[in-house]
Amino acid sequence: MLFRSLLRSIFVATKTANGTKYNAEASISGASVSGKIGASLKHDSGFNVDKVEFDNKGTLTTNITLDKAVDNVQFSVNSKIQPLATTNPAESVTIGATYSSADFQADVDVSPIDPTSADFSACFKRDDIHFGGAAGLKLTEDGGVDVSGYDFGVGYIKSSAAAAFTIKNKLADYQFSFFHQHSDKIAFAATIGGKTDNAGSAGLAFGGSYNVDDGTTANAKLSAPDGSASSANFSFNLDHRLNASANLGLTAVIPADLTGAPQFGLNLSLGI
Repeated sequence: MLFRSLLRSIFVATKTANGTKYNAEASISGASVSGKIGASLKHDSGFNVDKVEFDNKGTLTTNITLDKAVDNVQFSVNSKIQPLATTNPAESVTIGATYSSADFQADVDVSPIDPTSADFSACFKRDDIHFGGAAGLKLTEDGGVDVSGYDFGVGYIKSSAAAAFTIKNKLADYQFSFFHQHSDKIAFAATIGGKTDNAGSAGLAFGGSYNVDDGTTANAKLSAPDGSASSANFSFNLDHRLNASANLGLTAVIPADLTGAPQFGLNLSLGI
């Protein structure tokens, strides 16, 4: 059983002997109270209910997968329905399939509910180089097909380092990123990106982590979302394992120009 409390929210999870999991969550924000209950289960046949969840606003969410019907293919059905809504329910259904092999993966997701749409993606690996792309299509009111978006990217991945370049949103956005495991205790990462038609306002973020000991990790990051000093901030997080069933986390966010008030957070996680 897991129990976690953070300020004005609470989360409880438990697991039965046959592997079925149950969870409940509630949070308070001002005068508003939200909550949900859920469950998940796996079957030897490959039929898995990864999530079935119902919240206090009347929304039922389900994620169901089937793994063993066809070799290397996983089928899925994800839905969000509002059976108690009487007008304009916000509902969605997605039917998908994923093919995976050692060097190639392809996904297709189809949404039959208006507006009818389909999303495709594929990734190919050659040695340490990865190539990938994605595209989305949707039916128009006159029966035609419109390309709603397309992205592509290339990445280089080794055991202790990774670098990638991506172009997104119909060539409108770009991003460079890298990660390096400098040593057993120290790691660094950074991203830079922005609009392809305005390279002078690229956003930047870089930071690192330091493993103090087996139970304590410190993380720090400096970010400037729009490339200006006014948007920059420094964040620091310290995670410490108190014992085998308790974790303590401390977070601080400080504006880089020191003009705003710093923010602090503390959370305690208990596992039984």
